[in-house]
Amino acid sequence: VKIFYHVNQPIRKENPTDVKFGENNSMKKQNKQQLRQKGLDLMNAWRADWCRFVREALGVTLDPEQQEILRSVQFNRRTSVASGTSRGKDFVAACAAICFLYLTPRWRRNQYGKVELVENTKVALTAPTDRQVKNIMMPEISRLFNKAKARGVELIGQLSTYDIRTNDKEWFLTGFKADDNNHEAWSGFHAVHTMFIVTEATGIGDDTYAAIEGNLQGDSRILV
Repeated sequence: VKIFYHVNQPIRKENPTDVKFGENNSMKKQNKQQLRQKGLDLMNAWRADWCRFVREALGVTLDPEQQEILRSVQFNRRTSVASGTSRGKDFVAACAAICFLYLTPRWRRNQYGKVELVENTKVALTAPTDRQVKNIMMPEISRLFNKAKARGVELIGQLSTYDIRTNDKEWFLTGFKADDNNHEAWSGFHAVHTMFIVTEATGIGDDTYAAIEGNLQGDSRILV
């Protein structure tokens, strides 16, 4: 849990004359274990219910229609939303992207006690024009990322104009213009967990969809 978010906890000062050193250390260890377990329980609850993660971690309340879209993305490989029929489609897509980016990776401790990523996640946002990616899709991502931080939930990663890059090169979110003449742009999206979000899908060519389809392996999602 500590890998991707940090929540400040109050520290209670103790009088060293009232508590024995050994008892004090034992209490601190027990408190640390309890906090860790609470964190793991919360993480599992968020993984089971993306709408809860959006509400509690990002501070966002979705309307019933938006919740339905998010749940569809959580549990279904493909979700299609007709343009003009859903309020805030790009906003919900950003919520889904953040959920997938942070709730699907898995870690474990190796024999040396170091935490390592064992199930990586990659998220790609694309649109017919660079302006749509830069001025519409990524700003929605940025607002959610910064809103979580303002609530004391610091999502791991460096936020830039087109990306969220974490401390692992195999775990990231990126946005770029769809280009039927540049299939190499899709070549790096093989991962245990992959998600593709396409806005203004009618402006995307068949060759681009074919390239995306080639990456839909394992635990994958596509939202159009």
